[in-house]
Amino acid sequence: MADPEWSDLFKRVAFYKIGHHGSHNATPVDFVEAMIPSDVCAMASTLTRKIWPDIPRSPLLDRLTEKKAHVARSDRPGQIAKPFSMDNGVIETRIRL
Repeated sequence: MADPEWSDLFKRVAFYKIGHHGSHNATPVDFVEAMIPSDVCAMASTLTRKIWPDIPRSPLLDRLTEKKAHVARSDRPGQIAKPFSMDNGVIETRIRL
């Protein structure tokens, strides 16, 4: 995060794939705060399981929500909202370039 070149690139991200199913060793909340722009589209590939009750992590999803990120989760296909759509089990979105 300290590298100015990478910092500039991350601040222009239009789509962010949330790392490692949103687990504790995935995307740090401080990374979201410092690097991910507001109004970004983000995706978490995850499946809720009793043995991993903290996946995806609430603090991570809460911070993305606070930044007005549009988050799609594979474990909640019924909650897909714009700019995402779902067709035959496939979640899609269009991003601005």
